[in-house]
Amino acid sequence: MRRIVSGFILTLLLTGILALAFNVSQVKADGSWVWVRDTVTGAYGEAVVGTGNALYIATGTSFYHYLPANDSFVELASPPKPDGYAFKTGAALAWDFNDHIYALYGAATDDSRRYFYRYSISGNSWQALANTTYDQGEGNALTWVSVDNCIYATIGGEQRPTYLMRYDPSTNSWSDTPADPPDGMGDGASLVWTGGDYLYALRGEFLETDALYDYWRYSLTDNSWTAMADIPALPHSGGSGGVGDGGSLLYVGLWLPSHTDYIYALSGNQAHPDNIPDNRTYRYTISTNSWERLADLPFGVGYYVGCRLGYAEGHIYVWQGAPSTWTGGGDDLAKYRLAWIVDDDGPADFHTIQEAINAANPGDTIYVKAGTYYENVLVNKTVLLIGENRENTFIDGGGNDTVLKVTVNDVTISNFTIQHSGGEWADSGIDLSYSANSHIVDNNILNNYFGIGLGYNNTLTQNNVFNNQWGIREYGGGNHVLIGNNVYSNHEGIYLYESGNTILIRNNVFGNDFGITLEYSEGSNITSNNLHSNGGGIYIGWSSNSYLLNNTISNNAGGITIFDSFRCTLMNNTLSNNQEGIRLSFCHGSKLKGNKMTSNGYNFGVYDWTLLGYFLDVDTSNLVNGKPVYYMINQTNLIIEPTSFPQIGYLALINSTNITIRNQTFASNYQGLLLAYTTNSLIENVKAINNKEGVYLWDSNDNVLSRSNVLDNEYGIYLFSSDRNALVENAIGNNTEGIYTSQSTYSSIIGNTVYSNKYGIHLYWSPRGNVTDNNILSNEYGIYLEDLSINNIFHNNFLGNIYQVSISGRSYDNIWDSGYPSGGNFWDDYGKLDTNGDFIGDTPYIINDNNQDRYPLVVPHDPIPIIWDETIYPVELRSNSTICRIRFIALQRTISFNVTGADGTLGFCNLTIPNTLVQDLWQGNFTVLVDGTEPFIMNNWTDDTNTYIYFTYQHSTHEVIIIPEFSSSLILPILMIVTLLVLIVHKSKRKAFNVGTGTATNFKS
Repeated sequence: MRRIVSGFILTLLLTGILALAFNVSQVKADGSWVWVRDTVTGAYGEAVVGTGNALYIATGTSFYHYLPANDSFVELASPPKPDGYAFKTGAALAWDFNDHIYALYGAATDDSRRYFYRYSISGNSWQALANTTYDQGEGNALTWVSVDNCIYATIGGEQRPTYLMRYDPSTNSWSDTPADPPDGMGDGASLVWTGGDYLYALRGEFLETDALYDYWRYSLTDNSWTAMADIPALPHSGGSGGVGDGGSLLYVGLWLPSHTDYIYALSGNQAHPDNIPDNRTYRYTISTNSWERLADLPFGVGYYVGCRLGYAEGHIYVWQGAPSTWTGGGDDLAKYRLAWIVDDDGPADFHTIQEAINAANPGDTIYVKAGTYYENVLVNKTVLLIGENRENTFIDGGGNDTVLKVTVNDVTISNFTIQHSGGEWADSGIDLSYSANSHIVDNNILNNYFGIGLGYNNTLTQNNVFNNQWGIREYGGGNHVLIGNNVYSNHEGIYLYESGNTILIRNNVFGNDFGITLEYSEGSNITSNNLHSNGGGIYIGWSSNSYLLNNTISNNAGGITIFDSFRCTLMNNTLSNNQEGIRLSFCHGSKLKGNKMTSNGYNFGVYDWTLLGYFLDVDTSNLVNGKPVYYMINQTNLIIEPTSFPQIGYLALINSTNITIRNQTFASNYQGLLLAYTTNSLIENVKAINNKEGVYLWDSNDNVLSRSNVLDNEYGIYLFSSDRNALVENAIGNNTEGIYTSQSTYSSIIGNTVYSNKYGIHLYWSPRGNVTDNNILSNEYGIYLEDLSINNIFHNNFLGNIYQVSISGRSYDNIWDSGYPSGGNFWDDYGKLDTNGDFIGDTPYIINDNNQDRYPLVVPHDPIPIIWDETIYPVELRSNSTICRIRFIALQRTISFNVTGADGTLGFCNLTIPNTLVQDLWQGNFTVLVDGTEPFIMNNWTDDTNTYIYFTYQHSTHEVIIIPEFSSSLILPILMIVTLLVLIVHKSKRKAFNVGTGTATNFKS
């Protein structure tokens, strides 16, 4: 419906939540009406409206103000009299919950009056507004609706039609678009809004001799009327019954959340023609569409139509109305208690909350006026404790103990700021540890150790919980409902332990160290929550059969982590810009549908110890960066390449065999590529970038990974309990762990370039492998051996690692060479002589007491890799010298190394460099320097592929450097600058790698 603004949905939701939170059985009225005082006598045309702390009364030509707090009755500015009179039959008032009271002036039967005015409370002044479109009459009724901030009114009466109209203050205009009532309305007509989609109306008596029982509901959304249960205003002895003059409706749920399910009513005066002034009162229950009769008034309701009910200071007030000379008329005012009033600095029933609780009966409502109450409150009776407004009604524990401790069930606490508990374990803002079925609604909870400590079956709705050590915490209860709370800036946001079947809906959780944590809480439901800017997002542990639906999770460190929880369901969650997305560990039987993961550090991953644990229902409706997740089980003879799978967000092969995966890129997941219990498969020419584990094999045997780039992961290639796998000719760089094998035997690690990792190759309890023909360079640890034995490690180039080999635990019987003359490894920190020219050092390379390379190579076994512009170029170096300290300085575009030989002998070097690298580094022109001067003999030539450089020198130890070509007069100063820069870069590189960082474009020396 066009006149309903978007805020209506929120208002309707609020009303529904409040109706759910405050169960009917909790409400207990005082049980009787109490005469208050005499007021001014009634008049022709009268109405009452309450504003929560005062009553405003229109009577004939006057307008009055009654303050219950000091029992004062004051005449206000006289209402305008456009035709010589102000209020007549059908007068009606409505308050806009701000500064204005709106007034329909009403009309006698034979009048044509349409006057509509507004009274300013702060200015004590009246303003004429647009007249009503139609003539007013006895069927006038008026109510304010905050959904669209407009007035709704029934206008008309017995001698004229009745219309439902809408007045918009922003345009000062009336609209006739709302659907009119089913029938005409007359004396005793009344209209109320109940905070959501509905207005309720008493029809009244349409003819003087025909009092009616009709009670209707109007839907703002559907623009339709529905007949509800008749008001049970049965006839008095000898009368006709029904609703007459003074029939009234009052809704107090907008002040008292405990009364959101109730509408209070008067049936009005049945005096004409029966001469019976009615004193009966009623309460209508919205949720059950039923009526009950309450205590009788101490007087009858007078003539002349207008609503006589108003709410102020915890009471319903009734004004008798009509002159005392008329039947049922008089100047009496009575009240009906709905709540005890507490005020710390003004007239009230009590001045402390604890006094009110001590005096209250179970079921009573305690209404606390704005102020600061320095108390540690014990709630040991089933009461409804309601504050005036949570922004200015404070309960302050003063830094001691628990602020509000609840030791009984079925308590409601609403509209407070509760703060400053003690700082010891379990000191809480609100402690419900010994309370079940209690409701905590619309509070601010801050600066406590525990914000709210839960018991069993508690409901928390629309609270702000912030700046506590633990925001909301429960230990060993369950069945809680948390709806629409804002939980922020706590250490723990929401932490529930042994809290099964808990429901969390539409909570906003942000700025906490940990967002939502559930442990040992089976059957929980986490739906439509918004989590952002937390440390942890949602963590579910040991909580099977949990549901996570439609949550939005962004900009957290953690996303969704589920651990050791079976048969969970994750559907339509959106995760973006978190450090971690969705991680499932030991969650067999779980189902994932429609989850969207975008721009998270690690978007998705699955871990388990057993094959059963990897059996999950994960379909392609799950997306990583807009690309489908392929979680494939029991596949055979499948080829996965761009022609058949053009878009892959995540790929896992479970219990599969003979799979070929080629030419794909796997990025930004927990596992770039997951193989679990998968055998005899080939992975070639793939890229695994920026994952936690680039390529992850779990209990997967006889697979080959070749010619692939595995870069910038935490673990480049991770093999666990996976035997006879071959890793061949891969580039593995800038990972924390380059290659990591655990409990994996007979691995073949051959021909790889492993560079700039913290751990180049890490073998843990993984014997009988072959590590050969690899370039292992610029890592913090070239090879790290841990608790293993009997591996063949030879014919590798160890270049510029801070620690070439590190051995921990029981690691022995490793073979570091293949005997003489095949030799062992090239170690660029060896630097000892080869006196017989067999290219093998004269003395072993000692690793530790149990590990040594007996025949270390003095020149690289294979071409050394130069990494430039993210490309690896093979540079072959042959010499009759011992080569050491090979370095490539990208900043200066220089290649350098040391040569050593027996003094006085002639040494030579022969380098083969790809032409592409020569052009990129030196534009084809370079200079070779030996200790800063050009060599004695120097030749270079090219073919279509390579540039060949040959030069000689007299042995001792020399530094060789190849630099861009300069004139001879500039060589010495440039060399000095280069040397200085090399020292600076060398020192900074070592410092950087000591904290686990590195670069893909530089060797470390």
